[in-house]
Amino acid sequence: TVKENEGVLIQAHPFRQNRYPLQDLRYLDGLEVSCHPKYESTYLERLTELAHEAGKILTCGGDYHGDVDYRPQCGVYLPEQVQDSRQLGAFLATTDSIRLCVHELNSTERHDVDFYRTKQ
Repeated sequence: TVKENEGVLIQAHPFRQNRYPLQDLRYLDGLEVSCHPKYESTYLERLTELAHEAGKILTCGGDYHGDVDYRPQCGVYLPEQVQDSRQLGAFLATTDSIRLCVHELNSTERHDVDFYRTKQ
């Protein structure tokens, strides 16, 4: 699944069922870390490496549709100036760093991850 937000293309849950991202990374702006409890892993480390290699941004989401009792606590911290989808697209396309809130599967705790588009 690829989500488009104001011209920014993000590969949603790219390692679902432990498969390599289905989209050609040259045509994507970013990859999503999925914290949905039905998936076997968030693949945070693999996605971080892949995003660094390709110069892509990471996002994070729970892909929650009311389909499980457990709702992960996860997402992306955004600057206050991001107020609509157009500004979100511009931010994701241009930012060099982003802070994610990741809720690993089988964990009761969430943690923050600072991601930098280029390896620090």
